[in-house]
Amino acid sequence: MPLLVRDLLEGRTKPVSTGADVLLSDALRQMDEFDFSQLPVLQDERLQGMVTRESILAATTSFGVLPDKLRVRDALRPATPVQMNEDLFQLLERLSNEYAVVVVDGDEVKGVVTDYDTAAYFRKRAENIMILEEIERLLREFILLSFPRHAVPRGSEFVEAITPPRELEAFRRGIVAYMRKVEDETPQLKRDAVESAFEEFATQGLSAKNFEDLTLSELTAMFLQAERWVQYSEVIPLAPGAIKQMLDKVRVIRNTVAHFRGEVTRADHLTLINCLNWLNSYQKPLDAHFGISVGEDGIGGNEQAQGTTRTKENQLLKSPTQTKYTALGAWLRAVPQELVYTWTTFKKIEELIGEKLPPSARRERWWWANDTKTRVQSKQWLQAGFRVSDVDMEREMVKFSRRNLLESVLVTEDKIAPEHAAN
Repeated sequence: MPLLVRDLLEGRTKPVSTGADVLLSDALRQMDEFDFSQLPVLQDERLQGMVTRESILAATTSFGVLPDKLRVRDALRPATPVQMNEDLFQLLERLSNEYAVVVVDGDEVKGVVTDYDTAAYFRKRAENIMILEEIERLLREFILLSFPRHAVPRGSEFVEAITPPRELEAFRRGIVAYMRKVEDETPQLKRDAVESAFEEFATQGLSAKNFEDLTLSELTAMFLQAERWVQYSEVIPLAPGAIKQMLDKVRVIRNTVAHFRGEVTRADHLTLINCLNWLNSYQKPLDAHFGISVGEDGIGGNEQAQGTTRTKENQLLKSPTQTKYTALGAWLRAVPQELVYTWTTFKKIEELIGEKLPPSARRERWWWANDTKTRVQSKQWLQAGFRVSDVDMEREMVKFSRRNLLESVLVTEDKIAPEHAAN
């Protein structure tokens, strides 16, 4: 579905307008009251043009009189409107040359759109996408907590994990029904053989799918699977049915955003925010419940994730083009691929770089921003395939999560000498 001009006006009330015979001083008061820089000028509900602060200034300068001596018609500017159902990107071309454009439905004026409105519109869409990505990331992390070593499941373990038990039972019943029809008797099935056949059958549809490729619907089913939910229920008191209802709403909103099927409403946006806040509220309690404790050298419960030893870290060499944070990037490259995130401490990073972090790293969250352009520290973790997903200033800890494939290809990997590469 194409993006239309009408999408920018959703939820707006009737536009504020003025008339050609209104005093300029009164038009200015209207602009001040509503914090506008321009007003559409109407006569008999039909568009006559626009009056702006700039055109009022030009009129008073030209005539040499104050605004209370002039009428709106004395500062009128022509306005070519755009229709509600026109393509939004055509409007963007107009706004590259004009500060504001009047939107009409037929002859009826529906509103005035500025470049600020379009920026806010796309910012909101981008915000929803980022919230959805964070929801999926947290779900993946919660699911991984239930596996040994909190690592990504592979092979048969993966097939079993994403296959609801009822599907295996349906598969078994299907075999029984078939054998009854061909043998006219009740067959005796071997459980191991049925499960082996089902695993082979199920894997065919998953040959090109990994844990990282699961949809939100599949992640939801995996998270709430009865056998797995027992592990979470000691921390999360809410019924799985209520959680599924919330995540199903999120899935519908995600499809709306991803496939441009309509506009995300304010209520939808609040649903996304509520879901993200809810998941965030259980992140640390679940980490603690599953034994993700933090020691001085990083994540105590997953210490084997830190694939480099201190000896290797001290052997990292820097070329003239490398920075003190190169050692951090190399350390992150050594994290086993099956682990999608790792916690470490500020102290550990200081050991890696060989000096204290700047004071702003302990005071300001912006220091940990995933900036690909200007910050030497973030370039190292981004080029290593990670992003900062959480910072605990009080405990002086930072969480690095693996970037998705699309993010990773947008960042050029540093050329690292063989002796610097993770083993």
